[in-house]
Amino acid sequence: MKSGIKILSTLALATVGASLANAQAAALGYGYANAQYYESNYGLYYTTESSNYSGLYSFATGDSYTIDEFGGSLPNPNHGSYAIGESVAYPAVGNSWAYGTAYNENYVTISNLSNYYDTLIINVQTYGLGEAYSASWQSIGYAWGGGVFEDSYGLIFQESFGEAAAQGLGYQSFWAWSNYDTNYGGSYAFGYYPPIFPQLLYAYAYDTETYYLTFAPGASDTFYTEGFDTHSAYATTPGPTALAPFALGLVGALRRRMKKA
Repeated sequence: MKSGIKILSTLALATVGASLANAQAAALGYGYANAQYYESNYGLYYTTESSNYSGLYSFATGDSYTIDEFGGSLPNPNHGSYAIGESVAYPAVGNSWAYGTAYNENYVTISNLSNYYDTLIINVQTYGLGEAYSASWQSIGYAWGGGVFEDSYGLIFQESFGEAAAQGLGYQSFWAWSNYDTNYGGSYAFGYYPPIFPQLLYAYAYDTETYYLTFAPGASDTFYTEGFDTHSAYATTPGPTALAPFALGLVGALRRRMKKA
């Protein structure tokens, strides 16, 4: 089962929410991956589990801020990772710019310590969201989020990504989402949006699948969950020479999938 949903709208400030009432630009990125493990018999054991890598990077200039958080869970029997964050930029003399990104990866190794074959059943959920807001042509909001689940032998791979950019300053606004899983392959969609402000765009993708792996006696496999988020908010005063400090690529949600293909 998989779904990808995009919602586009131009909204009055009051409908965006109290936290954005005075914001010139804002963005929210969120991604997670989670798995539940079940076995048909009782020969399988969690022999290793760890947070392999976690990290974040953020900065803010002018009248702006950025917040990021990441984390996850380890068995038994749940295994997950997530990353979530937001950037907000307010009107300012000159410019204000906030940028943040977070990443979390957790892993578990499951081994068959019995003398007979045993089947592992894995229920996997992945989710990615990008939400972006721009109050006028003088600002840009951009966000991207994604979740990935995979194993060390390449037998299972599943991912979901969502991306949105609400852009002034002569840039094109767009949204994109993508899903991929080993059972059914990939699906994606993207589109453009006209420069009408205020503007709120978001796109998200969600996928849930069940996988079956049979372990021979003594066999083991390592499973990884990964959560990502990236978000930027930029606001500037009017002027013919005003330029955004970053360039945004179309359909960034597909970059990881294309790289692995």
